[in-house]
Amino acid sequence: LKAVCDLAKSNGFPFLVIIDAVNENRDLNMVRAALIQLLTAYRRESLFLILTCRDNSWQYLNDLMYNQFYLEVYPFQKKRAMGLSGFEEGVLQLGHYNESEFREARQLYFARSNLQVLLNTDAEKMLHLPLLLRIFSDVHRDTKLAYTKSLVSADLWSAYQKQKTSEVYAAINQSLRQSVIVRTIEQIAELMFERNTPILDLADLQSIPNLNPDSDSDDSLLVQLKNASIFLEDPPETIRFVHEPFAEFILGRILAKRIDQASSRDAALENVAALVHGTRWNYVLIHIASQTTHPEYFLNRLRNENLWWAAKALIAIGEKAPSDVHSQIINDLITQLNSRYTLDKQRAVDSLGRIRASDAMPLIRDFWISTRDRVALRSLALLGDTSIAKEFVLYIGHDARFLWPEQEGLVGLLQPSFKRGAIEEAYKMLNNPTTASEAATALGYLQDIEAVGPLHNYLVEVNYDDASALIALLRIGTSEALAELESAMVELGQQLERNNNDESQESASSLNGGHPKAFWTLEELRVYGFQYSSLDRVSPILTTLLNNPNFYIRYEAINALQMLGAVNTAPLLIQSSSLATNEFSTSSAINQALDSFGSRLDIQPLLDMAHDTDTPDTVMPFVIHALGASRNKKAYPILSQFIQESRFLVETIHALGNLGQREALDVLIPLLQRATFPGHSTENIHHSVVTALGKIQHPSAFEALSRQYNHSGVFFDLESLVAVGRELAIPTLRTAWEEHQTDRFYQEHIIQMLLWINTPAAKNALFELLEPLDSQKAIALVQAISRGRGLLAITGVVFEGVIDDDFVDMIDERLDQFSPDDQSTTVWALRSSDTLRVTNLLTRIASESSFEVDIPGTTGENARTIKQEALRILAERGSLVALDFVLDSIGNPNAIFFERSLAKMERPAVLEGLCNRLPTSEEKKLVRILELLGWLGNQSVLKKIRDFLTDSRLSIANAAYEAEQRILNIAD
Repeated sequence: LKAVCDLAKSNGFPFLVIIDAVNENRDLNMVRAALIQLLTAYRRESLFLILTCRDNSWQYLNDLMYNQFYLEVYPFQKKRAMGLSGFEEGVLQLGHYNESEFREARQLYFARSNLQVLLNTDAEKMLHLPLLLRIFSDVHRDTKLAYTKSLVSADLWSAYQKQKTSEVYAAINQSLRQSVIVRTIEQIAELMFERNTPILDLADLQSIPNLNPDSDSDDSLLVQLKNASIFLEDPPETIRFVHEPFAEFILGRILAKRIDQASSRDAALENVAALVHGTRWNYVLIHIASQTTHPEYFLNRLRNENLWWAAKALIAIGEKAPSDVHSQIINDLITQLNSRYTLDKQRAVDSLGRIRASDAMPLIRDFWISTRDRVALRSLALLGDTSIAKEFVLYIGHDARFLWPEQEGLVGLLQPSFKRGAIEEAYKMLNNPTTASEAATALGYLQDIEAVGPLHNYLVEVNYDDASALIALLRIGTSEALAELESAMVELGQQLERNNNDESQESASSLNGGHPKAFWTLEELRVYGFQYSSLDRVSPILTTLLNNPNFYIRYEAINALQMLGAVNTAPLLIQSSSLATNEFSTSSAINQALDSFGSRLDIQPLLDMAHDTDTPDTVMPFVIHALGASRNKKAYPILSQFIQESRFLVETIHALGNLGQREALDVLIPLLQRATFPGHSTENIHHSVVTALGKIQHPSAFEALSRQYNHSGVFFDLESLVAVGRELAIPTLRTAWEEHQTDRFYQEHIIQMLLWINTPAAKNALFELLEPLDSQKAIALVQAISRGRGLLAITGVVFEGVIDDDFVDMIDERLDQFSPDDQSTTVWALRSSDTLRVTNLLTRIASESSFEVDIPGTTGENARTIKQEALRILAERGSLVALDFVLDSIGNPNAIFFERSLAKMERPAVLEGLCNRLPTSEEKKLVRILELLGWLGNQSVLKKIRDFLTDSRLSIANAAYEAEQRILNIAD
């Protein structure tokens, strides 16, 4: 796998590993351990791992360790102020479509299925789940349905089963009754449930009548069940359901029928208990709830096993629930409001809100008033309590960038009367400067199409200086709202132009960070508005703004299109350059966008523009740049023509370098032999050619570059020579080293080049240059490593890679003679390599008192020693050497940033260390240790945690209780 990672990295990409439906593995604990091992073993490699997992299984697969490897923080999961409760950053919730995604998906599915139907709002909510939308479309293919008020998941799966059973019945020539086919499907589902696995070996199916798993003939029932896409044989010789939720529906129906029959009820209720305490099939409980005709038995058993599951089941059963059982569950939940533990109170409040227990509203309101807990606020909103409308607006309007997952689900469930009340409250809050931004944001999230006018008035009042209101217009998304947004952006752009034309000191006083406030308002709109919008929604307005004469407006539009990856807008970006004459920032932004689009660029429109004689000279340089960025060999013929012209000589040279084609050497190398270039500096042209040849990295250019470097002696010419010749350039590097004995900077870069070549010959050459080793040479080696790997002007540099053990030995030999500044640089350089030898050196630094020296430049709260920095790196790598360092820091400010490294360390040692500190820690630190035990612990630490359940200090008892519940997988 490492070789594949290296190969991918050499081509500029990570090695992509996709594990789809990871929850469908037989053993979730084994999968979790395997993922941890994979991430640990390859944590320094160019590896990009994508997992998909059903949400009901993620809690059993998740591990705090994953947080250490997230490539980026997705907008749907925020870092929470309460420490590790927000460690899910990097997890993208894909469970439901948002409104715009649903509209687009619905149109596509219904068109493909030739389905015509008018859906009620409640029915639409059900179909926001992508799988159910797909099943609904397939089941009702080629039909025209009447107005549909509501949908029930069980009814949809029942219709799906009938359709699939009919397909199989026809495929086996009606040789078996449809009831037999259904019973066979049920038997397979039951067998999976009994063995607690979503996948069975074909050999396991031998006992099921009529299935004949060994047969490949078309009349085999199993073959036709697979052909109907009910089951899938993947991997070979195994069987699983194509849709795991369908298996859950089947199991729910089986158990519901058994509960309804007195003779089988007790055994079925024992199965219910197993489901409550199991780790895989929990959602079957919801299907039982929606299908049983005797919910009282089911609900009463759930009450005894787990009140929180009883509440979820009660929501699924709805009006069918017997009134006495309904009241009992609500009373049980109300009783939990008096629990000693905050977690139980929160769960009770949340459940009462979702059940719509209006009689409990006064108690929930009291809980809200006393705690200001947002769980209570959400429940009161669901119950329609308009007294909290203002607090609700502040709650969902807190972050203009995105709704949290729990907020997004909440908005869709609000009663119309409460939603209207919240909107009216937001209108009032727009008139208060202290709440106006939150109110504007809330109006955007509530999709109030009537808010355009009030938002316009507010923007005029604040001189358009509130990005929250602009983003709200973007979210409302009507033509009127987008037109208002465009007008507001134009007004901000005009303000900036007026500011540029005003040289008075009054204007200068409005600057913020070097730019007027209006500039930052536009930046915030781009980064937190356009970036988090669908391209289809914002592309029309952004492409329109490309033609705006205002520099600032075009600059924001260009950057937004780049961030959204709008590669199809490349021709429009290029055409907008006609307005960018003498605008360095805009021109640079266009080129950066084209570079980011790279090989995704459609070559044909670019060729058309290049051949079009009407393309303005101001635009053609950007066409040429795009041709090079495309790396498409079809661009070479036209570029080879352009290089014959003086007009676009520099641009074409750069484009040919970026294009990377061998043929370009035929037109580039002769330019090095020319002495003059009308209208251009010969030195600049030669430098551009040398850089282009270096980027192409073809050995045929070595001789020409060697002559050029011998003539110029320029450092960047040497870089290109190394890029092209690699080992062939080593003699030249030796000579350059001798010629620059007193130039430490030059020698450090020669070391960097030899490290980039990274062959045995280069390593030997570097050894010879560093001998005899002294402190200055050792420091030069450290400085070269700390600058990163790569050739600055050719490949760029990256701060990762292996440091050869022999070089580490050299550094280790002289490290004690370094100044504190150079020792600090050494630790920084070692951060990029994760070899055993590097770890051993860091361990030495972390163990010896001589390194308890402050890092130069760190003072006050940021002061730290060289030893502490080594310990931080070791902690990041999961080394047990740093365990005590991390444990001792628990409870300190900013400790959370390396507390999480505990997840990388050997778990038994971590748990032992945490438990050993339980008796001696003061209250704040003890709470934190209990929280960590909840996230990292297992059954082995439950006894020690439970010792604190009755602690007189409520914060400690709460932390212990939540840790226990989390280990038992019942905290959520």
